[in-house]
Amino acid sequence: MVNSDQARALLAEVGRSVPELEAFFGCMYYAALRPEEVLHLREDKYERPAQPEGWGVLHLTGSTVAMGRDWATGTTRPRIAG
Repeated sequence: MVNSDQARALLAEVGRSVPELEAFFGCMYYAALRPEEVLHLREDKYERPAQPEGWGVLHLTGSTVAMGRDWATGTTRPRIAG
């Protein structure tokens, strides 16, 4: 686990190097989401805060879980949950 200063620095670097992933990793850190949950976020499921410095609300609609070959027999297959 990183502290808040480290998280801000990591997110700033991601924003500089791969800007399209900054929100993805920001949701993982600030909302404690798993990657498979972040993949399902949509803008229409986000309630913006009343105040600019406030927190909004994310309405999670599902997650995509992929089971690897090392954990199951057969081929890798995604399972849609939610």
